[in-house]
Amino acid sequence: LVFLIFYLSSIFFFKILIERFNNFFVSFFGTLLYIFSPRIYGDSFHNNKDIIFLSFVVFSIFFAFKIFKKFKIKNILLFSLFAAIATSTRVIGLFLPISLIIFLYLEKLNDKSKSNIKYIMIILITYFLFLFIHWPYLWENPFLHFIEYIIKSKDWIFSHYILFNGEYLLTTSLPDSFIFTWIGISSPILNLILFFHGFFYISKRLFLRFILVNKEKNYNSDFWRSIGEMKDNYIFFNLVSIISILIFLNVSLVSGWRHLYFLNIFLIYFASFSIKILSTIFKKYKIRLVLTLLILFIPNIYKLIILHPFQSLYLNEILNNENKNNFLIDREGLTRLDSVYKILALEADKKKINIANASFIPYYRIKDALVEKDKKRVNFVGTDYVKADYIYDNFVYEVDPKYNKKYKIPSNFKRVYQLELNGIKMYKIYKRK
Repeated sequence: LVFLIFYLSSIFFFKILIERFNNFFVSFFGTLLYIFSPRIYGDSFHNNKDIIFLSFVVFSIFFAFKIFKKFKIKNILLFSLFAAIATSTRVIGLFLPISLIIFLYLEKLNDKSKSNIKYIMIILITYFLFLFIHWPYLWENPFLHFIEYIIKSKDWIFSHYILFNGEYLLTTSLPDSFIFTWIGISSPILNLILFFHGFFYISKRLFLRFILVNKEKNYNSDFWRSIGEMKDNYIFFNLVSIISILIFLNVSLVSGWRHLYFLNIFLIYFASFSIKILSTIFKKYKIRLVLTLLILFIPNIYKLIILHPFQSLYLNEILNNENKNNFLIDREGLTRLDSVYKILALEADKKKINIANASFIPYYRIKDALVEKDKKRVNFVGTDYVKADYIYDNFVYEVDPKYNKKYKIPSNFKRVYQLELNGIKMYKIYKRK
């Protein structure tokens, strides 16, 4: 179901691009970048929180752009519905109605003939109505519970240490570079280059418009000259605002930028904008440009293949193999099932296998994913190494193993297997001697 919703969101994303750029290749290639970003693609098969949120943000933005073009009750209702579902999934979904209202207000300031106030009121009413209807948490005391949800959401991630750039840091005291670093090392290099080019172009255009804003009003001083430019500014405003707020509030993050995967929408939008600019600059060499981009896209697909089924743990080539392992990789324990299957294969004839866990990740939860006969064969003993026949280690610790021996492997165990993909150490298996 998660992948189905994500796939549907890719269709809406394609429509967002085709309506903005009116260019099939730009829209098609942008959609490929959206779908086949390795971490996003990998999570689309199992992450029923962040990928669902990403998808509903796409649906919401699609109808927000429809509202920019023409006010229709159908578009307002659908925007409000999807924005409400996004908000109940992740509190940061509040940016959807807020940013839309801000841009509709700015449009009214820019064009006095437009009366957007009544539409803003309709958006607010329908948004909160849908939020109330589909979210039982609000039924008893809507206003109080909604405010409580916003206030408490920042503290839902408890404080513990995680590995970041070779150091163990508290999740509540991460450096401001955390978000930028994770996006930079876990997004395909092609995506990043195209993003920076597109982002720079739009930033430059906005700056030039801004320095003219106090001069006599004319065509050259408007913040946007068309619906298309209004869309670009909307994407720019949301990306910059969201990251700024996250840094300012020092929001706790654990699994890289997993909670921020919805930002991929903005990254790929700017990347698509870059492709549009390039197609204009090199309009005499369009076929060469298309072939060049397709060739540069091949490494994305190659990484998807060699990392299968662990695309969610992708890191790009900005890091060498040694530095890739200086970051927390398998925070969600995606390698657990693979490790159990490997142990079962190593002990094909053994009826009962005791498996311990040298990791912060709860290993026993993977038992529900096993077939009945395998469930009967394995017994998870936590960190009780005395009872264990095997120990699983996926390098995820809430303590620094240099100074804390909580997860030290006993000397009477030997390593019998290690999975390493693309330079990333996924997990190790140890067997009692």
